[in-house]
Amino acid sequence: MAEKRRQFTREFKLEAVRMVSSGERKVAELARDLGVRPDILKGWIRQAEGRAGLKQERDFLKKAATYFAKGSR
Repeated sequence: MAEKRRQFTREFKLEAVRMVSSGERKVAELARDLGVRPDILKGWIRQAEGRAGLKQERDFLKKAATYFAKGSR
């Protein structure tokens, strides 16, 4: 019989990413303690970085649009 996949909340993943990003824990160590494979944890980190990058890009484009809209009046 197939094993059911474990699901983790967004908050759980973000806290794990925060612990690695802050230097508080190493990927391999934290993955072992959480009971997940290191590549899974690295995937969560890549996802978090991607979201942060998209948010920064969006914020920059909003500011640029506002700046150029003011200049065209």
